[in-house]
Amino acid sequence: MTATFTTVGFMRGLEKADWTALQTHVIDRNWAPPKQLLVLVAAVIGDPKKIEAGICHAEMANDSSTWSSWVVTPRTLGHVSVTFGTPRFDMSASESRPNPAQTIHKAGVVRLSDVTSLEILGAEHRDDGFDNSIALQGVKLYVSPGGIIELPAQEDIRDTAFFEAIRNGSGL
Repeated sequence: MTATFTTVGFMRGLEKADWTALQTHVIDRNWAPPKQLLVLVAAVIGDPKKIEAGICHAEMANDSSTWSSWVVTPRTLGHVSVTFGTPRFDMSASESRPNPAQTIHKAGVVRLSDVTSLEILGAEHRDDGFDNSIALQGVKLYVSPGGIIELPAQEDIRDTAFFEAIRNGSGL
């Protein structure tokens, strides 16, 4: 069984502070996310300025680009997953092509108070001589009643703010 995300929030005009919060927390290590993803995250969360941390994952294929983002506020975990029918669709591409074909796979939020446990499926410490990081093979969040949220493998965790925000908001 997977957790059910409930779509909440409303869309209003995004202000500069909203864009700054989104661009700070909805980031991929190799790509700048397209504006369309940022707008969807804002619609799900309601107030982007409340985002405490986030992770973002991009998969670029020959004919499409899939973006997934998870953001944490003091009370919620928001998730958006969308595929654009354009290869290598990122922020710069979204500036020149504002209305690409897109399929929204998930867009919603769960209350952090419903998260009952967090399971790391495997981890590897990496020390490249300059910086230390941890690679996670995957993470599962168990949500009452009986739901599971699977987060993707994270290749390079240097900042634990995302998991700290989940623990703080859920009481874990």
